[in-house]
Amino acid sequence: APLQKQTWGFAEFQQRLLIANNDGVFQLADEQLTLIRPSVQASKVLQVSTRDPHRVYVGLQDGLATMRFVNGKWQDEGRVPGVEGNLNSIVEMENGQLWLGTLAHGVYRLHLPASWQGGASLPLAITRFTKDHGLPSLNRNSVHLFDHQLFIASVSGILSYTPGLQQFELAKPFSALFSQEQPWVRHPIADTQGRIWMLLWDNISGTRSAGVAIPDGNGSYQWHDNALQPLSDIPLDTMLVEWPLIWFGGAEGVFRFADDQYQQHQPKPPLLRKVLVDQHQLIYNGGKLPELIALNSDQRNLRFQFSSPNYNPLQPDQLQVRLVGHDDQWSSWRQEHYREYTNLKSGYYQFQLRARNVSGQISTADSMHFQIASPWYWHWGMLLVYLLLIVSLLYLLHRWRMHSAIVEQQRLSQQVALRTEHLEQTMQQLQHARETAESATMAKTQFLANMSHELRTPLNAVLGFAELAEATAAVEHKQQYLVRIRAAGKILLSIINDILDFSKIEAGKLVLEQTEFSLRATLGQVEDLFSNQIAAKGLRYQRLLADDIADWRSGDPLRLSQVLMNLLSNAIKFTEKGDIKLQISAQSAEQLLFSISDTGIGIDGATQAQLFQPFQQADNSVSRKYGGTGLGLTICQRLVSLMGSELQLTSQPGVGSTFSFSLLLPVAKRQQLAGSAASPEPEFSPGLQNKQQSEPQPEPQPRQILVVDDNYFNQNLLKLMLEKLGYLAHVQSSGQQALDWLEQHRPAVILLDIEMPGLNGFATLKAIRQQAALNKVPVIALTAHNSAELLSQIEQSGFNTTLIKPIELAALAATLQQLLP
Repeated sequence: APLQKQTWGFAEFQQRLLIANNDGVFQLADEQLTLIRPSVQASKVLQVSTRDPHRVYVGLQDGLATMRFVNGKWQDEGRVPGVEGNLNSIVEMENGQLWLGTLAHGVYRLHLPASWQGGASLPLAITRFTKDHGLPSLNRNSVHLFDHQLFIASVSGILSYTPGLQQFELAKPFSALFSQEQPWVRHPIADTQGRIWMLLWDNISGTRSAGVAIPDGNGSYQWHDNALQPLSDIPLDTMLVEWPLIWFGGAEGVFRFADDQYQQHQPKPPLLRKVLVDQHQLIYNGGKLPELIALNSDQRNLRFQFSSPNYNPLQPDQLQVRLVGHDDQWSSWRQEHYREYTNLKSGYYQFQLRARNVSGQISTADSMHFQIASPWYWHWGMLLVYLLLIVSLLYLLHRWRMHSAIVEQQRLSQQVALRTEHLEQTMQQLQHARETAESATMAKTQFLANMSHELRTPLNAVLGFAELAEATAAVEHKQQYLVRIRAAGKILLSIINDILDFSKIEAGKLVLEQTEFSLRATLGQVEDLFSNQIAAKGLRYQRLLADDIADWRSGDPLRLSQVLMNLLSNAIKFTEKGDIKLQISAQSAEQLLFSISDTGIGIDGATQAQLFQPFQQADNSVSRKYGGTGLGLTICQRLVSLMGSELQLTSQPGVGSTFSFSLLLPVAKRQQLAGSAASPEPEFSPGLQNKQQSEPQPEPQPRQILVVDDNYFNQNLLKLMLEKLGYLAHVQSSGQQALDWLEQHRPAVILLDIEMPGLNGFATLKAIRQQAALNKVPVIALTAHNSAELLSQIEQSGFNTTLIKPIELAALAATLQQLLP
């Protein structure tokens, strides 16, 4: 049966033909085709051993195998371990080395000992050569033996092997074979005369060619490919040398070259046949070339027609032209037979023509000389006119530029003057800003000094009276000292509240409330705070409020009270004798004008502009004489601004001052308020026990209250206050201690500090609420901060209410009374 699959190679063995096929190795003998070694992968190369004529090496698509012909039968000796890849060539050396070329695995070398029986009979010393050994690539390396010397045909020329270095390098006999980059050399085969025929692939242009390397007698080779030019760019895959015939096979068929019949002929030069102007005016029609063709200035478009007298049916001659005077480079080789030039300039030209045949021989035709005349406007007389015009234009251009420079200089001078004036103004502004900054720095420094004085004064009273109370044994004296300590503490609290309010306003975090309140009750509460001071200084106080002004209003009574208290406090502070008057008048049903007048020291006009700046007073002597932080009027001005108005001042030194502002306070919808949010809280004083003789006595079994605070003094203060109110207080110093105590006890109320080390108040409350037995126990938050963010967080966390430090006894009593039934 005929072979069904692709065949890759042949080998002649003892009057038999061995065939390497995709199905294995076949034998053709006596016109009988027999499969003698089947294989899964294709058999690609067959090589009969020269050391053992009965052995055949089989190059596989995935390795190497051997088979042996013994007693008329073929024995498969198996595969050789350690060899991989698709083999394309095999060379057996006289020294027992076997070299293998592959398509993608570099080159292998095997050492075959004399006792080797083929296949895997003995372990072999195998070396694989890669790019590290000088191969330009792992791909497409084939091994060949020329004149008993090993060569490697690679993708970058022909290589030789240096055993001592174990490196491949470009073979010296072939190093100068090609003038450009080394090509991919395929299937080099030597003939009986020592010439080496090979197929080439140009790595730069991608073109194919065939040729022969002929020894030059000096150990090198010369390349010749003229005779094989007809095979250029034909996809050839194999060659067979049967000198004087060379066979080439490929996808387009089989080609035969008879080397002994090849003769090289000298080509004839190409012929210039016609020259046309504008494609219709004939100025040359073949024949002898004139010495010079003169053309008019308007004859600038030329067409040259030419041809080659050499005939080659496979590959016609290629032509190349050059027009000296227009370009100095030859055109590319083409098979076209004309060339056109358009819009040539005036001047002398030389048209040159040459041809190249299939053998690469170049023949040159005679040159044509012609000249194109210049137009009239390029004659010498016109050039002189042009020169005069250019000189005139240059002179006018110079005059225009001088004038432009003068105008530009004037403009720049004006701009410099304007910028100098602007710079001076800027410097003055910077100086003023620097002076303002220095003044602000001095004001802050003075404020810190005043603040130190303001804080130390009441603190001195607290410490002093506390020391006296500790040293005395008389109860009545202790009572007096405690009253003074409490008064000094309130002054400290007032100073701290001023600073906190100012910081809130500056940070934009102060939010006004909108609630219904009694205007007259609010005014009464403010006046009650200053009644003792007014009486002590012997001042006359008067409130002017018309009866027809609606009492119930909607707004923020707390901030309104804060503004009025600051203004009344200043009026009392700076008035030694005379009158203080608070007047409220209606500008409309909802717009009220508030004014506070006094007959005090007054303020001059120079210092009124600085009066509402933070840390400022009329002058430093005011702080020394009257005290104060310098923040009161600033806070009043910012609060009034938040409420949509502006604080106005009218003052005259030695006469008095009037502060006024107008507020929009809509009339409240309800006529009677159930419980005033602005009503004053009951204040604890030493006489509280005497005023509350009717209080019920503590229950026989006092209720237990848990106090959780990490501060020792706060623990003792709260414990004493709770015991004063008749409760049984238990104190714990941390959140974890409180949780441990709650495992055994259940208090009526828990007082829980927010900021503690370890478990803070929020984490402790979360743990308390997770216990079912304590889920309903009221928990009061204790904190020294009163920011809106913290109070909102406390409310959202599940606390029942909040007490802000310092905690007054009356506030504590009211809160407990509200939470306990």
